[in-house]
Amino acid sequence: MTGQEEKVLDLLRTHLMTSEGRHYDQVATTLRWLMATLFAANGGATLALLQAAPQADIARTALGWFAAGVFLSILMGLLSSFWGHRASVRVTTTRFKIERAMLEGAMNPEILADISAQKSNWKTWVPSYVGILSFACFSAGMVAAGLGR
Repeated sequence: MTGQEEKVLDLLRTHLMTSEGRHYDQVATTLRWLMATLFAANGGATLALLQAAPQADIARTALGWFAAGVFLSILMGLLSSFWGHRASVRVTTTRFKIERAMLEGAMNPEILADISAQKSNWKTWVPSYVGILSFACFSAGMVAAGLGR
């Protein structure tokens, strides 16, 4: 391994270690805040609607939207955990390959391919899409409640 290749591997290792820490912190904080907000908003709206309306006049459409929002907020949490775990495993595996290459003193072209494969695509954001749907259900529920449906 040349000195330049060793520098590149060291730079990649440092970058991945920093990215791992930031990834964990950001995902965990955002997930907790978003999921709790969506769950509380939809769940609270459901309870408020049930308490405010007499049994015969319950706005069933609004209740359906809010219930769907609660379900989607929980689904968002589950999907975020799954996607976060998958991303962490990929980053950690690549970092270990870098460590191995540095210990062996031999550059492995597979490392650069692994890093290229970790780019975001539409599938990366599936949990966020589910969160947006939960918010849309909350909004639709508010409209339906306002219309008395």
